[in-house]
Amino acid sequence: VTACYPDVRALKLCLLQASSRDGVNANGMISGNCPENTYPLDYVFIWFTGAMSYFKVTGDKPLLQLLFSRAKRCLDYIVEKTTAAGLKTSATGCGKVVDWGYRPPPATTAGGVDITMNCFFLLALDAMVEWCTILGQDAATYKTAHSTVSMAMRKRIAQQAAMQPRQQILEPELAEDEEGWVVVKQDEGAVEEDAPHLGAAAGGLESVDWSTIGYHAASMALAAGLL
Repeated sequence: VTACYPDVRALKLCLLQASSRDGVNANGMISGNCPENTYPLDYVFIWFTGAMSYFKVTGDKPLLQLLFSRAKRCLDYIVEKTTAAGLKTSATGCGKVVDWGYRPPPATTAGGVDITMNCFFLLALDAMVEWCTILGQDAATYKTAHSTVSMAMRKRIAQQAAMQPRQQILEPELAEDEEGWVVVKQDEGAVEEDAPHLGAAAGGLESVDWSTIGYHAASMALAAGLL
């Protein structure tokens, strides 16, 4: 945070304004995009991780104390909308951005439960659990929600993985070139799992094709610790 913004007071102001009376809607949803009364759900979640990032840089515990009731109201509303299958974006009354032109594969949003959005949710829950711990507040609700959503997303991702042909990806062989730079001597190659020359002794790494859920979902699943 401080690498990008030497003066972080503007970030504090954003956290305050986005969650102020003028920034939230009737359900307490925080305008994490900016205080313009729009509520993309992924930006709502980013507000939580942003608040914790700000605290880790500044140690501004009074700000966490001030924002806690706002954070709790917002996340409690979202947790109430969560089912055993995860969180439907539509259940919150919010939209989503994720990325301009975000068009996930059908498997990513099956049943209206977007894997990418639920990974944003998991990161927000992680932030809230840490927030509660810092302030000595009860985090049981958020831990339970995290367990529920994590289990649902792991199941969804495992189902997708089971549908893909398993491969062996060789680790590239590195070497120094004439100028002393480390270069890849052997390009990565992928062959089918039953290839006789790529058994366990070859040191290959099992992998799957994640294209069916898209790179947004795959990268967010990595960030949320699901992969």
